[in-house]
Amino acid sequence: MKGNSYKYNIQLTYMKDDIEINLDYKNILTMAIDYNYEKKNMPTLLIRVGIDKSIIDHMISNKNNTIILSITKFKESNGIHIRKPVIKSEFFYFLDNNMSFTDDIDYGNKENKENKDIYKIISLGLIQKDIVLNNKTLINTVYKDTHLLDIICDVFKEKNLVIEPFVNNDDVKCLIVPPMETVSKFLTYLDDRYTFYNTPYRFFYDFNKTYLLSSSGRGVPVKNEKYNAIFIYVDNTITNKSKFDGMKEDSELKAYMINVDAAAINISVDKATTISYNQIIGVNSEGEYQSVNINSNLDGDRYKVTRLSNERFDVLDNLKNELESNNIVINIIKGELDSTVFTLNKEYYIKNYNKLADKNCKFLLSAKKEIYIKESEYFNMTTILTLKKCPSTD
Repeated sequence: MKGNSYKYNIQLTYMKDDIEINLDYKNILTMAIDYNYEKKNMPTLLIRVGIDKSIIDHMISNKNNTIILSITKFKESNGIHIRKPVIKSEFFYFLDNNMSFTDDIDYGNKENKENKDIYKIISLGLIQKDIVLNNKTLINTVYKDTHLLDIICDVFKEKNLVIEPFVNNDDVKCLIVPPMETVSKFLTYLDDRYTFYNTPYRFFYDFNKTYLLSSSGRGVPVKNEKYNAIFIYVDNTITNKSKFDGMKEDSELKAYMINVDAAAINISVDKATTISYNQIIGVNSEGEYQSVNINSNLDGDRYKVTRLSNERFDVLDNLKNELESNNIVINIIKGELDSTVFTLNKEYYIKNYNKLADKNCKFLLSAKKEIYIKESEYFNMTTILTLKKCPSTD
């Protein structure tokens, strides 16, 4: 059974002294894109590719040069391939620092060297140039008589920002910002003082958008995105539904629908995070304190005391919701998807068959990996999703 199944084309171009050198797609073996939304603020790419050794040496000696990566996708239907762009951008690269000092052995003579037909398989790491430069912004200023959201908009002007409304859009009478060399550090500094949400904030530069969201799992609609919800149905491996390839759309639910074989998921239940205490007590510098309860099966009062560096007690809700959302984690592996729809701003719902019905709930996208493997002239892509149970803040 098939829904909409997708294939991909990949092209690499090395910018050698303002001259474009196309790296033959036939020499690209695999590519992985890692979106770690919990621990990083931008995607990283790793490519296994065969490149002529003379070009590799030039890349090592000229690390300020860049690579242009182009990815297009097409639906596999009726043999008609209408390609749509996924990524086309300039990237900084990193690779091993070992230059080849064996030219005479590798090439034999000057004529062979000019033929450039000695290839080596390497691992090539890529980070989008615009993302790095956008994040490396010196911020050193004073804000007076403004609001928290206005400050954010000032920092992100001319950037494609998707932002969830703040729980605390505080008035800012005067904020002195010491020198901050990156936007990510500035956001940490700002959140320490004003606490954006009741759950930890998430900040991520994607290839075409920048996200500043809570960890509540609430959907944030974006212009030109067709649907804002994704339903994942986990089916018994013996049923036909579990073998349904690709994905489909449901106009009534206004959502993307995916069927997953129960054998292709991994569920972990973390009971250790709340086993030692069921209450958090926050204490500020004046000795004042407040407490929040954590959902736990422990008897009696078992508490953890934490010092509040920012003097704000609303950070306790942040800590509570982070703990409660980590107790169920689901990893899903699925091929032939349009991975571009799995973004931070969407709502994720998992519906399990009866044996796993107790795991039915709303989830938060924690990480995504895209694994591209070459098949003849195009690439198949497998998506690995990591989802965490949403905190009960709705």
